[in-house]
Amino acid sequence: MGRQTQLHVLPKDVNALLVAMHDKEPLEVALRSGNAATPERLAFITKNMGGKALVLWNERFAPNLRREYVAIAQPPYYRVNEQTEMVFELSRKNPFQSSL
Repeated sequence: MGRQTQLHVLPKDVNALLVAMHDKEPLEVALRSGNAATPERLAFITKNMGGKALVLWNERFAPNLRREYVAIAQPPYYRVNEQTEMVFELSRKNPFQSSL
């Protein structure tokens, strides 16, 4: 498993970071989980995305990024496997939000 770092930022700051990163190297952003094997690329992050996890990647390192089917979940869904794909996971979960 990779190294994890906690960073608390607002959605507008995340967007500014992604724009700055994209200026240096082409960068794609998508939801980590979804209803399809092929992730839909996002142009920007909105406030209403809540704690949904994102993945960031460069097509040079992951030209054919695919999500794996999670059949045992109810309901089943697709999810990017961070252990096998060359992606950076970005989770905007509120650290003060109760998990109960």
